[in-house]
Amino acid sequence: MDVTGTPYIALSARADGSTIQYELQVSRRLNTYFSSERMFVTYDVDLAGVPAAFLVIPGLATLAPIAWILGAELHTPIADTIFIESLQRVRQSFQHMYPTIHWDGDVRAAAVVNGDGTYLRGDEALLFSGGVDSLASFVSHRHAKPRLVSVWGADVGLGQAHQWEQVAAANREFAGSRSLALSLVKTNFRTFFNHYKLRARFFSTFQNWYSAAQQGLGLVGLCAPLSYVHGLPHIRIPSTHTLESAQPWGSHPTIDGEVRWASTQVIHDGYQFSRQMKLGLLAEYIRHENPQLPIRVCWGRGGNCSRCAKCCLTMIGLALEGLDPNHHGFRFDAAVLAFIRTQLEEGSMALRSSAVWRWMEIQKRLATRKRLEFDGVDEFFTWFRGVSIPHCQAKFKANSRRPPAMVRHYLETRSEPVGRWIRKWRGHPFP
Repeated sequence: MDVTGTPYIALSARADGSTIQYELQVSRRLNTYFSSERMFVTYDVDLAGVPAAFLVIPGLATLAPIAWILGAELHTPIADTIFIESLQRVRQSFQHMYPTIHWDGDVRAAAVVNGDGTYLRGDEALLFSGGVDSLASFVSHRHAKPRLVSVWGADVGLGQAHQWEQVAAANREFAGSRSLALSLVKTNFRTFFNHYKLRARFFSTFQNWYSAAQQGLGLVGLCAPLSYVHGLPHIRIPSTHTLESAQPWGSHPTIDGEVRWASTQVIHDGYQFSRQMKLGLLAEYIRHENPQLPIRVCWGRGGNCSRCAKCCLTMIGLALEGLDPNHHGFRFDAAVLAFIRTQLEEGSMALRSSAVWRWMEIQKRLATRKRLEFDGVDEFFTWFRGVSIPHCQAKFKANSRRPPAMVRHYLETRSEPVGRWIRKWRGHPFP
């Protein structure tokens, strides 16, 4: 099977206290996509008594898309039959989203069990980062008092301990002040395999494995052991995009909404709201319940830099709703407004397809913007009204300097541990 037959990945899981360790055996032709590093997930509860069919779900959720896209068979000793069936529907969603790829691998279990009814149903859970999407989902469902689940290893790398402690402290404060339960999870689910080689192989289809295939299924799969321990009938994952966005993405209603195991159903939450609509929802909550609500949008940081494209978009979106970004975790003044204007005019601000739509939505809503008494805001919006965002995007693309193809290929196809060492040396949070 290794030389002439179907490539395979064999997965098993073992709980040790609060940590699940995963053992992998892979066929030789797949060795290039893996290293000697083992996948692990650490929770803040003891996993004693959690059935093996639940323990294996985080590993299956991470590895299934890899097996599918590489045409491999993913084997496991035991699995929840409801989850295995849902994976077949998720694979069909990936096939529809990325039709140029076959997605013809498979997931097979030596034994299947039906976990429905094996645990009492209690509260629902919400994957929570503290950003616009997760805050909007919380505000929409705050009366249900959801358990918040924050993951170290999702948007903050495991080598960024200081940044993670900032995030964890903020989320503890957020949960504690609202009498909410909080679960903290630590995992290397983004880095135990070589996602750079997957990107290099399928670069014409997508440029980032996590956002293209792992962000939905991989994240919600981490919640399976928690669902057994805490009895969670629903796991909500906040939407990244909206109905108007045609951009393929690994977190989507047709992916997340198909995921089930035992007595738990995953819900892709907030897809009907655009990002600016979510900011409007937060604005009402801020005015009536939480005037100093912190918002963290910076990717890979413990706080906001107030300079990156995502921070700039969020600050202007808050200003559109009549809110002072300084009250919500940003550094905002006339100089920042001038900086944003210069970045857009010169094509220096990253404007990918989703950002273009969001900036244009702000323009469409200028006629109904809320008044904000702040130096430079009126002048900025007067100028912004006449800006061609597609033209700014064209400038950004013309100005973008990507590494030469040979250099990029070299960095992305080094065998482990050489490739991982190079990426760590370059300071990447997910080497």
